[in-house]
Formats: sequence, C-alpha cells, structure tokens
Amino acid sequence: MNVNYLIRHTTSQKQIDANRRNAKLSTGPRTRRGRAVSSQNARKYDLLPDEDPALPVRLTAQYYAHYVPTSKKERTLVDTMLNSERAQLHCLAIETQARYDELSEFADGLPPGMATGPQETSGQIRSVGDAYASLTRRLTMVRCEFEIAQSAYRNARRQLESMRAKVAA
Repeated sequence: MNVNYLIRHTTSQKQIDANRRNAKLSTGPRTRRGRAVSSQNARKYDLLPDEDPALPVRLTAQYYAHYVPTSKKERTLVDTMLNSERAQLHCLAIETQARYDELSEFADGLPPGMATGPQETSGQIRSVGDAYASLTRRLTMVRCEFEIAQSAYRNARRQLESMRAKVAA
C-alpha cells in the first residue's frame, strides 16, 4: 500500500456517519451455526469450546518428556508433532460437532433416520438431502485439514528419528 496515501487520507465526517448508519443495521448471526461460529471469535489459546485449558500444557509436557529434544531443530520438530496432534484432535471434535449441528435440526426428539421431511430454518426450507450435502462439504474440508496435520506429524517424526539415527551412528 502507498505510504503517502495513508498519510494524506483522512476519513470524512460523511464516511463516519455512513459507517455508523451501516453498523446499526447489523443484527449479528441469525442461525444456530452462525451464533456458534461467532461465539468463538474471542477464543484464546486455540481451545475448542469444551476443551480442557490444561490440555496444551499437559501435551507439551508429555511430548518433551518422551522425546527429550537436545537441540533447537529437535525442539522445532517436537513442537511440530505436538501442534499436529492438537490439530488432529481439533479436527475430530469439529467433525463430531458438524455432524451434530447439521443433522440435529431434523431429529428433534426422533430416533436417527426417522426425520426425513423438510425443515424450516431461518425462513428457508431445507431438506435432509441439503443438510447432508452441506455436512459432506464441511466434513471434506475437516478431513483435508486432518490429513495435512497427520502428514506434518509423520514428516516431523521421520526427520527427528533420522537426526537421532545419524547422531547414534
């Protein structure tokens, strides 16, 4: 971005008033899923809603006790493995929650498989097929993230073992 533009640019009163008018129109998320996503905006430490805040500390202690890194490169690899495991745990939790979110609106008190008619949500009628297609898209993205984390874990572990084998030889 051009630095001179930033120095010379000032927001006019007309723009400020327009921003205030537009902000008054915002009513926040309307759907259950939108509210759930929005509720995580201020999340700290990359914790899931029901995740134990002590988990990152406990996992770090377990990994460092097991691998006992002796160099900066080894610490980086152990940290990569640790972060990859946490990402995999998050993916599994997100997958479970996604299944619940998408399909629970159709099962209100009925046994699984019994709710097959269209449901009305936020003024729109959704069929079970639409919910299933949406769920499939979400799960595909989560599964890709899981596989990326799994691959990063395997690569870091392979590198760490290779480094240690060279040192031992």
